[in-house]
Amino acid sequence: MSKELNLEDWQHQIGKLIMSCTRVEYELSRLYKIWLSNRNFSDDSYDEKYNKSIGISKLNIGEHHEMIQQLVEMKKIAAHRHLVAHNPVHYSNESSTWRIFNLKSNKESIGLFELEVLAERAEILSLKLSANLRILIK
Repeated sequence: MSKELNLEDWQHQIGKLIMSCTRVEYELSRLYKIWLSNRNFSDDSYDEKYNKSIGISKLNIGEHHEMIQQLVEMKKIAAHRHLVAHNPVHYSNESSTWRIFNLKSNKESIGLFELEVLAERAEILSLKLSANLRILIK
């Protein structure tokens, strides 16, 4: 395996993941304005935004609606957003690959192939979830 870093591949996948999360976050801000008007969107942490959105959505559309599962899955994907947005790519001698490691804990990491799969799933899911949020939140 090459020790040379192909930064363009990383940038593309990181961008796709972050933009997918941003698309959903915008729709969650709309959800707050309509269904959680007593709360300030910017006061809640990223995790709380998903938790509150999932809870209020269950009340408004039922807990078995596909959008609830999409929100839950997107919340899991969003955890990786933090990893790639706040940590650099490093070469791992252990795996002989380039990876993004959590610099605080060094327990989490993601490689380019894993990131490609995750970013693709995030992009598809964010489009479906955004459409559902637009249709259901009035």
